[in-house]
Amino acid sequence: MKALRTIPVILDICKDIEKLCPEAWLINFTNPSGIITEAVLKYTNVKCIGLCNCSINMQYDAANRLGADPEDLDCRFIGLNHLSVMNHAYLSGEDRIKDVLNVFNRESVVKNIEKNEEMDEIAKALGCMLSPYLQYFYLEKKMFHEERQQALGLLGTRANQVKKVEQELFLKYQDENLKEKPEALSKRGGARYSQAAINLIDSIYNDTKDVQVVDVQNQGLIPQLLEDAVIETNCVIGKDGAKPLRDTQVPREVLGLICQVKSYENFTIEAALSGDRNKAFLAFLNHPLVHDAVDAKGALEEMLEANREYLPAFFPG
Repeated sequence: MKALRTIPVILDICKDIEKLCPEAWLINFTNPSGIITEAVLKYTNVKCIGLCNCSINMQYDAANRLGADPEDLDCRFIGLNHLSVMNHAYLSGEDRIKDVLNVFNRESVVKNIEKNEEMDEIAKALGCMLSPYLQYFYLEKKMFHEERQQALGLLGTRANQVKKVEQELFLKYQDENLKEKPEALSKRGGARYSQAAINLIDSIYNDTKDVQVVDVQNQGLIPQLLEDAVIETNCVIGKDGAKPLRDTQVPREVLGLICQVKSYENFTIEAALSGDRNKAFLAFLNHPLVHDAVDAKGALEEMLEANREYLPAFFPG
């Protein structure tokens, strides 16, 4: 629903960019970042790079496990936004990923998702460090139970929690003398976003040609996906944008999941552009967390109706 609401809006913004500042770069934080970035790159002429904070936080977590400086650790990422893995971690030229996986860390790399202790065991079995969002796929029943308990309890849904946090933040931001980062910001998620953004902007503007993890078109890096599918991986960043490194491959242990989720993402983009309910239905059916066509159809219709005012393509007139 977030993608269906957002894609038409950001494509409209892109029309202004094409008209007013066609040489500008769009650095996209808007979630779902990979899906939004793919829509922009496929259907506009805007120069766009997608960005997320998961990879930089995973690098800091890996460095902490090794007792190393994060700046000294050269990590390799591959996958999709919110579905990426770190399959190499080079320190002084030596790949230390096995050492990283042998150290369990109870702390989550993002504050908005509480880490389940089983995740480090799963990561060790798969042979790569995992994006925190992979909990929803590998611990589906447990995550559903926890989310349901929150939704029915005092905390409410994640959306309810975010609205409450943002109300608190906006009140604090009215204080012109505010000089400290509000504690509530950590509950919103997004740690080190500013660091990732400034690094990317600096590298484009100054043509530094350093390596960062961003969302870009596949360009054959994952052969099982289309060339123009957006993936998340290490890229050399300079004045011409992001050029993917070609020294890593998707571990076969997670390849099937990545391909299935990318199929869902493709149908989601097509649905957002067309307002085609069948495309939206196909997106639901292709998502690994949807297991029944009847449930999918019922949930889709209920959610479309709840978002009616934000989905003019689905409700013409």
